[in-house]
Amino acid sequence: MVRLSLIMLFVSSFSVNSTTLTSAYKDYQNDLTFNNVKKNYKQIFSGVLVGGIDINNDFLVEQLMFKDNMKNVVKLNEVLYSDYGCLTVNGLGLDKQLMSFNIEYTRESPRALIKAVDILLLDNDEEFSNRAVCPKEYIIE
Repeated sequence: MVRLSLIMLFVSSFSVNSTTLTSAYKDYQNDLTFNNVKKNYKQIFSGVLVGGIDINNDFLVEQLMFKDNMKNVVKLNEVLYSDYGCLTVNGLGLDKQLMSFNIEYTRESPRALIKAVDILLLDNDEEFSNRAVCPKEYIIE
């Protein structure tokens, strides 16, 4: 397994419901494109994650578009805590590479925003998580 991380970590106080994370991810999947990412990224990503980035840096824009690395979603798993929520997206990459996105969400506006992302490249489908995993469960800052 190979792990790729976007920088993250911060906790704020809020409650989310189960449909919020799936809806937020689907909004990200469907609404954010390379053509509009520079204009709309703050509607998807937390200021904690993107507050200091140079949105004109093409490499950073590609990192924000991590969703494009997964061609087919196999399964989504959510977990909710009192002050944040996490979503694990299991699927197949463009080259049939098995992968998982572990995403932490926070609330900085009326909606859940992506605060942390960790991308796992897997060797076999038995490595797909059967539960939502928060990146901060295993990444030590």
